[in-house]
Amino acid sequence: MLPAGFLDAFGYAGTFASFGFVVVYFALCIVAPMDLKKSREMKPRHVLLGMAGAALMLFVVIGSVYPSPAYPYNVLPYVFFAYMLVGAVWFAGAEVKISPNSGVDSTRHGRRLASPCG
Repeated sequence: MLPAGFLDAFGYAGTFASFGFVVVYFALCIVAPMDLKKSREMKPRHVLLGMAGAALMLFVVIGSVYPSPAYPYNVLPYVFFAYMLVGAVWFAGAEVKISPNSGVDSTRHGRRLASPCG
């Protein structure tokens, strides 16, 4: 895969990146109705739309592995999955919870880190 030409490398990178978009869209289709339920705004159509979006994203994932495309496109979904797994393991090991009452120093290099709590 390394001696690929410019256009081939662009295609590989684009395919790899598109898997990231699919993961985010899939997660959004699942989480959006849950968030609407939490705010008591959920309606049955929100659940149906979320399920339809998630099904379409699964269709994209399945279509990228079956039927098996030509090399190297056939290995890119698995490389992306391994990349996500390594990132999840790293995130789980490096996670530091920052809250105002935790007693954890939330400054780095003299600057206060942004906190989602405000």
